[in-house]
Amino acid sequence: RSEHRRSAEPRRASALRKLPPWLSTLILHFEELLGREWHGSPEYSELVLNNWASSQESSHDFIISRETIHQVQPIARFIATPDEEWYRKLHLVLEAEGGRAIAAAHTTIQPAIALRDTGAVIAALNQ
Repeated sequence: RSEHRRSAEPRRASALRKLPPWLSTLILHFEELLGREWHGSPEYSELVLNNWASSQESSHDFIISRETIHQVQPIARFIATPDEEWYRKLHLVLEAEGGRAIAAAHTTIQPAIALRDTGAVIAALNQ
């Protein structure tokens, strides 16, 4: 990992030098706050997964789904178009529903795996 960090350091420094000083200073502050380095562009998790808020008052029990996605709004926008918002909401639903599908598949398939029953594994995956 430290080898990767050393090879990425010149690119990172070059990218920071290309930015206006106010922006590079802001990025350095965010790096310190988040405890990780900036690599020249926002990551998927920053743009989509951690960049939303719910209009629900008690958002701690809010579940993202196709039925509730209309209650989600991006926090930071870059071009503020309907396409940008659609892209983010689409990926939030894909991640949320995909995660639930994987968890359900794992639960369903575990007994078949424990028995080493290939037919039951295939049947569980086909549900």
